[in-house]
Amino acid sequence: MMRSLRNRVTAYVLLVMAAVLVPFGVVSYRNIVTEFDTLADARLVQATRTIDVLAESAGLRNPDPASRLKVLVWRSPFDSSTVIGAGHPYEARLGFQYWSANNRLQLTSDNFERVPQSASQPGFSEMVVQSHHWRVFTLREGDNDTVRVAERFDSRDSIARALVFEHVAPLLIALPLLAVLVGWAVRRALLPLDALSSELARRPSEETASISMVSTPKELEPVLNALNGLLDRVHTTLEREHQFTADAAHQMRTPLTAALLHLENALASNDPDLHQLALGRAREGLERLRRLVNQFLDLARWDSSSHASSAEIVDLEACVRTEIEDAALLASDKNLELSVVVDSPEVRVRGWEPALRALVRNVIDNAFRYTPAGGQVEARLSRKESGVALTISDSGPGIAQADLSAIFERFRRGRTADTTGTGLGLAIVARIAELHGATVTVRESHFASGLCVEVVFPEQTLAAPLVSADP
Repeated sequence: MMRSLRNRVTAYVLLVMAAVLVPFGVVSYRNIVTEFDTLADARLVQATRTIDVLAESAGLRNPDPASRLKVLVWRSPFDSSTVIGAGHPYEARLGFQYWSANNRLQLTSDNFERVPQSASQPGFSEMVVQSHHWRVFTLREGDNDTVRVAERFDSRDSIARALVFEHVAPLLIALPLLAVLVGWAVRRALLPLDALSSELARRPSEETASISMVSTPKELEPVLNALNGLLDRVHTTLEREHQFTADAAHQMRTPLTAALLHLENALASNDPDLHQLALGRAREGLERLRRLVNQFLDLARWDSSSHASSAEIVDLEACVRTEIEDAALLASDKNLELSVVVDSPEVRVRGWEPALRALVRNVIDNAFRYTPAGGQVEARLSRKESGVALTISDSGPGIAQADLSAIFERFRRGRTADTTGTGLGLAIVARIAELHGATVTVRESHFASGLCVEVVFPEQTLAAPLVSADP
């Protein structure tokens, strides 16, 4: 396959031209040959009538019975490429006869002297004389005198080929020239591609501005629109990553600095109580830093994931129960009332178990962290028209209505939230849900206060329930 667009366009143009010109040339050749044969036949008829008139004028219709006029056929310069004397390269090789009414041969060319009168019927016919194939026209008048004129087929074919060659030769010469001109025209027509290539080559790697579409050919507009769209998405991604890096650095600096300060205080204090208090606060800062780093790693992992990964069948109910049990151990001091309601059992999803566990873990972790002691947390699996919903509700302080629109943005937290969160939990949930084709919505909890996070998995992501082998 040709990788050059210019070569492809040139080849296709030449192929199309050949597809049109070659059949046209064949048809033209046949038409020329047919027309030449028609004209040659007309010339035979004209020559026959001329001999008939001359025979009558010369008194050959009532000649002396003993007389016969034999004419030597002139030697035509047919094979010559130039006109010789009074001749011409396109002269035909002829033979002729005149028979009187009493069936006597009165006039003949020397090459037809031995051809009998009955050799051909009136009108056009063909015969072989002296090993040559002839085209013959025979004219028989009412008084039964007969005039016959013949032309050799090889003479006629040679003239036809010469005429066709004279018409075809310019075309054969023009085709290579046409190929060169088509190639030049294609190169000129594709100059905007060269300009676009040069502009892209000159761009620095960090440049993501849109490419100018001034004086852009119409055919390149879809390509440039798609390329500009890609550059816009790359620009947005880079800006988000830069912002993420800056926010991450800021978020990590605060707990790390606080932990170091508390450790320094612990080292500098001789009071056992202050020493233990400083170590405890340093541990809290390091724990917060550990959680922040884990969330960064989760976010980076699932940001780089795609649907091209190999999916598996995951038991969603088992993920929910496992993560709630693990979180309950860490929040045992808060004496929370936990409940798992399964309206739709045996829910299995095509996806990635580590990702689904991270989704459930982040939602439940938020619910446990923001729900006050003695509060309630409920996880529910239920069937909906659009699929299966995982709903986690808590009785915490909830989120103000004005903050709901930005709840899935990174490092964004409600204004009523405490200072221990990072604002990454729901961003991770949204990204994992996107990977699984699910949708995430946040609304008020059905408890007196709190937040409800609902993740709906569409039907196409659900796997068929397992069938027991028992009868």
